[in-house]
Amino acid sequence: MILEAIPDRLTDYLRGEARQFVILTRHFFNRFFINDIVAFEEQMKEKTIAAIALLGGLCGYVANTIFFKYASELFGADISQSWLEKCYFLFFGMLLMGFFTVLEWDVIFPDRRDYMNLASLPVKIRTIFVSKFVSLSSFTILFTLGINSFAVFAVLFYLPKWYSKSVLFLLLFGVVHMAVSFAANFFMFFAFIFLQGLLMTALGPGLFRRLSLLVRFALLTVFVFLLIVAVTESVVIFRIFDTLPALKEKNAALLYAFPPMWFAGLYETLLGNSDPIFHRLALIAAASLAIPVLGFFAAASLSYRRHIRRAWEEKRKSAVTQKIKNSLSTVFNAVAFRNPTQRAVFSFFGKTMLRSQIHKVRFISYLAVAMALSLILMATKFVRGAPLVVTNRTLLSIPLVFSFFLVAGIRSVSSVPAAAEARWIFRLVEFSERKHVFIGFKKAVFFGLLGPLALAVFIISYLLWGWKNAGLHSFFVLTVSTLLLQAVFFRYPKIPFACSYLPGKGRVHLFWLAYFIAFYLYVSILCVIEKELFLAPRNWISFYTVMLILLAGFKIYNDFIFSRKTPFVYDDEPEPVMVTM
Repeated sequence: MILEAIPDRLTDYLRGEARQFVILTRHFFNRFFINDIVAFEEQMKEKTIAAIALLGGLCGYVANTIFFKYASELFGADISQSWLEKCYFLFFGMLLMGFFTVLEWDVIFPDRRDYMNLASLPVKIRTIFVSKFVSLSSFTILFTLGINSFAVFAVLFYLPKWYSKSVLFLLLFGVVHMAVSFAANFFMFFAFIFLQGLLMTALGPGLFRRLSLLVRFALLTVFVFLLIVAVTESVVIFRIFDTLPALKEKNAALLYAFPPMWFAGLYETLLGNSDPIFHRLALIAAASLAIPVLGFFAAASLSYRRHIRRAWEEKRKSAVTQKIKNSLSTVFNAVAFRNPTQRAVFSFFGKTMLRSQIHKVRFISYLAVAMALSLILMATKFVRGAPLVVTNRTLLSIPLVFSFFLVAGIRSVSSVPAAAEARWIFRLVEFSERKHVFIGFKKAVFFGLLGPLALAVFIISYLLWGWKNAGLHSFFVLTVSTLLLQAVFFRYPKIPFACSYLPGKGRVHLFWLAYFIAFYLYVSILCVIEKELFLAPRNWISFYTVMLILLAGFKIYNDFIFSRKTPFVYDDEPEPVMVTM
């Protein structure tokens, strides 16, 4: 009887574990749509699907552009020549995959919520990690299908006819294209997952938590920079693909150090190309798929046991450090924030930006774009030997790029509540002058972000142009940034970080062109104005007179008209059409 019952028990056990596997896989997959940038699941799903659809159109455009040369014999026949274009397309897809991986950085490994929920349940660690791996692979498949939704038709229209007229070969070509694209994206995805796990293990929970944001910022900057360069070809030093044919002819070792070439070799090998170099590259591509996966399971196991259990332990600060910090804070508040409401808002702003992961990640995303654009400006101009004089428009424009994205980033993150349930505290003090809430917030942005930016501009400018021009330049940046802050938060009726909001209300996907035009006009016009001021120094007084009048106008309206007549908005209301529906 006991022996007869064993198979039934084994079957029930396996069925139970299979159910756990399905539930966990679905849970981990849905977690991709709730991260530190958008905390609302449905809105993140909409944004992710819309983003992948837009990327599908972009990749279709890139594929049509690079493969158009094989449209007819007038342009050139594809006789084992399109491997370079295939490499470029795979490179572009891998960049997109890497960018999305960094965006999903916070949901890759099981976090504190997963640990607290799963630790007390009868769920095996192997089930957790296998389901996590399957969810990651499923996301890679979804991403690959999305970005190739249009590109595969461009590839099939231009290339297969040079190999065979058979319909079966056409289908085979499409399968090979999708399989190799998935392999390249799979490698990119798990390579960065392995990097994260390696950093978690090597640095330890505490140090990793402090450095993770910096690493994420650096990676976002690199990917934004490379993506813009890959689409626009705006940087003259970016000519790596021009050297690949020569490297292939020489069978240079450097050729094997470029991952997109591995998968281009796999692409050609699967299509029947007998070139031994492509065969060796294909073997490297096949091996590269296994190493990150093994690294993922090793890193996941270590992170689950070591990082997750300790990552959220708080360390007490030393009494001396805390005393010095309190003394400096007391002096600073006495000078800059004498009003208690302003002081409270400043403290709320600072602690939110320091402690809230959602706000920090959103904000560094804006900074990463600013850094990438600045690098492109420097690479396109200075590589040509442009003189580093004070009238150099590129040098004058870079601080303006940062000031625009600093203010735009704060405008974006301030709409996301840090603790919406604490709004009652602000309701209690609303009977006092509301203007102090807005003044306190703008002072916090001024001293916490715009002031440090102006200081950094002064230090760099001093090394280039001396203290006089550095002072003029940094004060110009500080003045126009402050004016931009006033304009962006003009008639802003909400308490930053304390009011609920409707995700997607900014409609960036609809108004991105207007935002881009505003950014371009802000940087280009002010850059020209500052250059003319340096050429005609007597006009500085007139300029600052106009700035002072504009700033005074904003302050008078906000402090004595708008704030007195307009109550705080604590909850965003949906549009009437949505209520009707």
